Amino acid sequence: MDKFDYTKFRLDQVCRNISSSNEFSYKLLSLFQAYTSGFGIAAVTVYAGQSHIGLQRTIALFSIRSIIALFTLINLLLLLTLASNVKSWWHYRKEESLLVARLGEPGMRHPPTLRTAYYWPETWIATTIIIITLMAWVSVELLLVPSLDASGIPTSPEMNIGSDAKISPLMHPETLDPSYCDSSVISVHHADQPPFLFELTRTH
Repeated sequence: MDKFDYTKFRLDQVCRNISSSNEFSYKLLSLFQAYTSGFGIAAVTVYAGQSHIGLQRTIALFSIRSIIALFTLINLLLLLTLASNVKSWWHYRKEESLLVARLGEPGMRHPPTLRTAYYWPETWIATTIIIITLMAWVSVELLLVPSLDASGIPTSPEMNIGSDAKISPLMHPETLDPSYCDSSVISVHHADQPPFLFELTRTH
């Protein structure tokens, strides 16, 4: 194999590598779309559990923030992988322009420059990942956390009933012993909710 044939052979390999790099970037985008949906469903499930089955606020808040933190970590790894792929693509493109020039077509294929970075799909993929990650944190801290604070799930282990009696948040009103109370009507108060009343029938 002479020098000309080897240059053509190497150019063919480089073009294949460039194509593989481009395809890999789109595979990373598909992966990001898939696990973003999964993390979103997980966060909504925890929030719905707090709202409907009485999951404690601290547990719900820790779970949601843990989900977003893991989401952020995976996004960081994805960005590093994307940057590594761009670096490989950059190397192959420079070699491609050099090989094309050796084949007798100088200037036909210019090497890449940062001035054309806004044309690269990797630039917009990375921008999308960063924006969605920031939006996830903003949504959690400005929307979900205040709504958890405003929910009816108590943050303290007990609620005051009447003057002296206490009842656990998980205790059903019918299980309360009427002898603990001074009156047949009990008013249950919570800091963020209006009081509600229920009546007990004395047995003595």
